[in-house]
Amino acid sequence: MKEAVSHLRGSLFLCLPLGGRYDAMMRTRFFLVWMSATLILTASGCGSADSDPGPGGVTAGDAKALDAAAKKLDERDNAADAATQK
Repeated sequence: MKEAVSHLRGSLFLCLPLGGRYDAMMRTRFFLVWMSATLILTASGCGSADSDPGPGGVTAGDAKALDAAAKKLDERDNAADAATQK
């Protein structure tokens, strides 16, 4: 029973110096999980949102909409040019 209590205390409170190979492995695993979560959360903040201003003060979402509209106009002009050349 004493071993079960020691095991329970070691897994719940990783900072207790209980000693042993298992406790060192648990501390290492806890540290790796903690560092991985920190890196993932830090990296998730990187990147631009659609509302961030881009070149010329236009937001990324507006720039995408303008590009789509320009593409449609180019397609329409190309279709009109092809019709007049026939």
